[in-house]
Amino acid sequence: ISFPRSQTHANTTLDNFPFSLTCHQWTLDVTFNEDQCRIRSLNSPQNLALLRRMALNAINQETTLRRSLRQKKKRAAMNDDYMMQILKCLCQA
Repeated sequence: ISFPRSQTHANTTLDNFPFSLTCHQWTLDVTFNEDQCRIRSLNSPQNLALLRRMALNAINQETTLRRSLRQKKKRAAMNDDYMMQILKCLCQA
């Protein structure tokens, strides 16, 4: 049986999905220590996970400083100007 080209592409994309999800989850855990979070009540875990993903995307979009995600996060915590630069990247997306 031969599948149409679009069907094989869909299967390939679905095969790679768990890897990209795992990689993204690993980045969140390493950068934000997500596994150590003790928030478990009501909608708080989902809300905080959404904020973490937004922060990760904003840090990834900021390209003026070539450092690791963790270093960028620490710099933003200590430098208000750099924090504003990251927030501007988030607003431009």
